[in-house]
Amino acid sequence: MGFVIQSGFIYLPVFFMLAPSFVVQFARMMIMNLCDYESDLIVNKRTLVVGLGPKRTILIYGFSHIFSYSFLIIIYLLGYISLEIVLTTLCTLPISIWQYKRIKKGGYKGKIANSIVFWASTHSVLMILAVYLGIILEMWFSNYFRIGRNPNLFVFCAILPFIYLIVMLKQIIIPSTHR
Repeated sequence: MGFVIQSGFIYLPVFFMLAPSFVVQFARMMIMNLCDYESDLIVNKRTLVVGLGPKRTILIYGFSHIFSYSFLIIIYLLGYISLEIVLTTLCTLPISIWQYKRIKKGGYKGKIANSIVFWASTHSVLMILAVYLGIILEMWFSNYFRIGRNPNLFVFCAILPFIYLIVMLKQIIIPSTHR
């Protein structure tokens, strides 16, 4: 958004590579509200999930993920994004399928509701990191950008997502006693 405001235009490849992440982020917010569905009904809180109901919300969640991953392939075939970006982002697809199955079975109501929310949030972040990693790999393999000319730029681009990934993996692998 800051780039668009400062530059005055929307660079379509950037929009196209991030659009699936935006849709998944919207679905994540719906799932967070789905976990509160029953309490929201009791206090008469009006949310999108209360208006749609759990069945429609879960259906929209599934379709939003199908759309996101299908859109990636379509924009690749149209030449807007690179294969590296598609492949790294598709690496997050198993999380999407696993999450959908858990939500469809009613996991948003039970003991794993916090896990559902955690993985919905983690999945949306992982998609963005996957796009970022795809850009880095595209730079690595591209004829337009040679690492040997400016290795510091490559290291700078690569280090941030890896630091985040390490922190996230630490939280997943070493469970906290507070969860």
